[in-house]
Amino acid sequence: MAINKTSAKISQVEIADNQLQGKTNPLKGNVSENQAVFDKLPKKIAEKFNSFVDVVADESGRIDENLYYHINHKDNPHNVTALQVGAYTKEQTEERLSVKAAEANEELNEHKSDQTNPHNVTALQVGAYTKKEVDTKLGEKANKSDIINVYSYQGSVDTFEDLGIVSALKFIPDGEPTIDGQVCGS
Repeated sequence: MAINKTSAKISQVEIADNQLQGKTNPLKGNVSENQAVFDKLPKKIAEKFNSFVDVVADESGRIDENLYYHINHKDNPHNVTALQVGAYTKEQTEERLSVKAAEANEELNEHKSDQTNPHNVTALQVGAYTKKEVDTKLGEKANKSDIINVYSYQGSVDTFEDLGIVSALKFIPDGEPTIDGQVCGS
């Protein structure tokens, strides 16, 4: 119930009806007349005040209900947009995610196809010797004066003893191969 301002106010007519307005000394009557004047005031004040309290209480209850409803109304009662709160819409977010995912996949595919050791993996990490280590080991092996004799044979044999040495080929590390002491040419 909305507050009716006119009925909630004490009017000038009501004040005049109480015999207080326009009289210089309204209490010059006898005690019972003066008492009648005063007796009307609390009743009129109480009526207006009580009416006002009822209206305020009714409206207050409605205000409380509306306020409670509004506070707990979580489905965007003011129609706030993503732009207004500095956010992306769902569509914008999905599009941005799609673009970023495509970029990430492209970068990942480029990385996967990179065969130039992008992670700087070492020989030790894969359980291998470095080139330097291999060269050193081969050099040590060759320097043990183990000169390898390679023989060639024309024909066929059944046993090792059947081999007749036609010529001997010697490989010397960092040197030229020789056959019977003669350097092999090309």
